[in-house]
Amino acid sequence: MPAVELNGLEIYYETFGDPEHPPLLIIPGLGDPIAKCHWQSESLADKFYIIVLDNRGAGRSAQPPPGYTTADMAGDAAALLDYLDIHKANVFGFSLGA
Repeated sequence: MPAVELNGLEIYYETFGDPEHPPLLIIPGLGDPIAKCHWQSESLADKFYIIVLDNRGAGRSAQPPPGYTTADMAGDAAALLDYLDIHKANVFGFSLGA
């Protein structure tokens, strides 16, 4: 699956569903990998184009030096949407991702 360099870090992400459907960005909780979101990703992919990422420091994304913030992680999510040329998306998260 894909990984892309965003904000100086390699960020791992996956997509599910038809890119013609409305985009839905799913943000896992702090330290949670994408795998924890698979049940939502698969069940919602019939109505949405799902984008889910491993936050910096989690799963298969790069581990940055200490001192990063939730604003940095939000910036990664926004940069991923920009990279995918998605200008507007619904967002769903749990724990810190909410």
